[in-house]
Amino acid sequence: AEQCVARGDVRFLPSMTIDGMKADLKRIVDEVCAQISGLTAEVRTFAQQWPYQVAEDEPVIQFLTAAHEQVTGQPPVLTCGLPSGAFITDAADMVRYGIPTALYGPGNWSTAPNEHIPIRDLITAAEVYAATCMKVITRPRQQ
Repeated sequence: AEQCVARGDVRFLPSMTIDGMKADLKRIVDEVCAQISGLTAEVRTFAQQWPYQVAEDEPVIQFLTAAHEQVTGQPPVLTCGLPSGAFITDAADMVRYGIPTALYGPGNWSTAPNEHIPIRDLITAAEVYAATCMKVITRPRQQ
C-alpha cells in the first residue's frame, strides 16, 4: 500500500503532557520506521481528553469515604493513576476548573465481553450516594 493510517486511543496521567506523550510515541514510531527503508510516519492528535486526578483530602472524597464506610463497614480502596486517571468523564474537566469531583461506582473496571454488575452492588452504590449527599448538605457552611 502507498499509505496506511493507524489510529489509536492513548490515555495519559496528570503527571504527563500531550506534547511529552506525542514525543514519546514519535520516538518509537521513528525507531520502527528506521528499520524499513523508505518508511516514514507522522504522529498527529485528533482529539484530547484530559486526565483525571483529585486530592484525597478534598471534602467530597472525605464525605464519600465516610459514606462508603458507613454503608459497607469497610473503607473504600482509593486509587489514583491508571485506569481511573484515564477514564473519559466530565470529572476531568470539572477538576481542571476547580470543582473537586469523585469517581465512584459499583463493579470493577473491565472491558471484557458480557460484563455485568450484581444488583446488590448497584443498591450499595445508591446507598453510598445517598449517604454522601446527606453528609454534603448537612455539613456546616464555610465562611
